[in-house]
Amino acid sequence: MLGIKSFFLMAALFLGASSAQAIPVHAPVTPDLIVTSSGLEWVWASPCSGGCSTIDFSFQGPLGWRFATSSEFLLHPVFAAFVDANQPLGVKCASKYFDAIWTHCDARDFSYYGAVVSQPNGNNYETLLVRSSVSAVPVPAALPLLVTGLAGFAAVRRRKNAKTSFA
Repeated sequence: MLGIKSFFLMAALFLGASSAQAIPVHAPVTPDLIVTSSGLEWVWASPCSGGCSTIDFSFQGPLGWRFATSSEFLLHPVFAAFVDANQPLGVKCASKYFDAIWTHCDARDFSYYGAVVSQPNGNNYETLLVRSSVSAVPVPAALPLLVTGLAGFAAVRRRKNAKTSFA
């Protein structure tokens, strides 16, 4: 028979062993965490690189977020663009949307080293992601067709009413 101490010890070991990685937030990144620079939208997605974390694109990938190309990465925003006193950590940190382990950003690393990484398993300190700037909401392609169709119905009805009034 298990004693009370043994029970709690086994429960603590079980809970400790079963603690899994956090699941990133499956919602669009809030606009207050996005920095627009050089015609691209940037987010600070992880406080580390080089294998200490894995970027999760399962939800954010279809929304356009990705690693920057080499040429895009040369245009990445400076640290000051991510500073925001209104944010809990004082910086625009979107790691809770992308990182399965970390939910913070290391402002000291970015500002001190001035280094970020745009590719997985790099040797730098922070991970930024990018997507093409979202333009204004596009007009659906069917809208002009719908307007033309309604105008055609109105013209036919007017013509029919005109014929009826002359008869």
